[in-house]
Amino acid sequence: MTRRDLALLCALWLVAAPAQAAEADEQALAASLFREGKALIEGGQLAGACEKFAESQRLEPKLGTLLYLATCHEQTGRVASAWAEYEQAAAMAARS
Repeated sequence: MTRRDLALLCALWLVAAPAQAAEADEQALAASLFREGKALIEGGQLAGACEKFAESQRLEPKLGTLLYLATCHEQTGRVASAWAEYEQAAAMAARS
């Protein structure tokens, strides 16, 4: 391995490490928001729960979160949003 190769590897590592840390932070935040959304549902605060699920889904799209969001929107009367989310969830499930 040449010095140039080593320098390139170091440069790539320096760029990738912060991106991986940021991704891990977003995943942790998404998980926290999801848990908060579930707690809000249990407390009967559906509007707040929908917001938490939406932000969690934006940060880290997951099928389960999307289904919670769709159900939340359905229960708050946002039927068109819920329908679109259920369709998106079906497409995600079919892909996986």
